[in-house]
Amino acid sequence: GSTLITDCLCPANEYGNSANGACTACPDGGTIAAQTAPASATVATDCACPVNTYGDGSSCTACDNGGDTNGATDVQTAAGCRCAAGYYSTNGSDGAAGCTACPVNTYKVAPGNGDVSQCVACDSSRTSAQGSTLITDCLCPANEYGDNANGACTACPDSGTIAAQSAP
Repeated sequence: GSTLITDCLCPANEYGNSANGACTACPDGGTIAAQTAPASATVATDCACPVNTYGDGSSCTACDNGGDTNGATDVQTAAGCRCAAGYYSTNGSDGAAGCTACPVNTYKVAPGNGDVSQCVACDSSRTSAQGSTLITDCLCPANEYGDNANGACTACPDSGTIAAQSAP
């Protein structure tokens, strides 16, 4: 083996300069392969940001409002994030400007990017909270009853009354 500190290599998930013998963990949970040569992976920007974050490796930021990177690591910009269920792309196309909760009386089941049209309107008189993720979040109003699973509400017969449905 070698007798020189400069021949030492940093382990996985650490970067460094073997000339001074110092290895440093990648910031924010970032990853990097173990060094195979002294001149490789010497600065934080050589690290890759973990899943569901973006950045240059020296700093990683979580995707907006629970968004994700669809399993990808080393995403460089927010544009590589996709919006969570219940959210649409603020800029209408990708995660670059963040994600906005779907409006009241709509829902969005799956993660993905796109404009507000990705949010599906609740049927007829049903209502839902902002950022809803399922059709069953669409609830019948006062004096109507129905099954949350099929989206249909029916007025109580003979002017009967009932409280508005509430989330379980």
